[in-house]
Amino acid sequence: MRLLDRYLIQKFLFILAFSLVAVISIFIIIDLVERLSDYIDRQVPAVVIVSYYFYFIPYIIVLMLPIAMLLASMFSIGQLGKYNELTAMKSSGISMYRILAPIFGLALFVSLLMLAFAEIVMPEANQRKAELKSQYIDRLPRNLPTRLSNLYLQERLPEQQNGAPANGGRSRRVFIGYYNAADSSANKISI
Repeated sequence: MRLLDRYLIQKFLFILAFSLVAVISIFIIIDLVERLSDYIDRQVPAVVIVSYYFYFIPYIIVLMLPIAMLLASMFSIGQLGKYNELTAMKSSGISMYRILAPIFGLALFVSLLMLAFAEIVMPEANQRKAELKSQYIDRLPRNLPTRLSNLYLQERLPEQQNGAPANGGRSRRVFIGYYNAADSSANKISI
């Protein structure tokens, strides 16, 4: 590997790491601000919030890496042009294709790496994030009851196209005396 290739790859990787950290930080801060009231209302411990966002990072990486790659490409080539390094390389007889070859090669390698990352790491992280969310943030019980009695359900009917409620604004009410989720059976139903 030529010295010039190492220089270009080093510059590109530095800007890629910086832009990826910046994009991930912005993503997490925005999500945290949006959900902060839910965390406070449900008294979610700080350790759970940190764990939730730790398991959220692989999804953010897969989602935001193309943007970070684009930013890194633009800024690294822009810096080469700003400090006249690009002009010096071209005047020494190096074609633009040869200058961009290490960046394209690295982009291909990172794309293949992200494909493996999205198939191996991200599903496990998403599952753990969903478990934390259902257990602490949404406060859903882990094992829902299989038998319920005296259920009262009310359903709003959809509105018509002109904005007026269907059936004169009436809603449908259902009473279920006994429901067994194991075999999906119900008794004593009145509508």
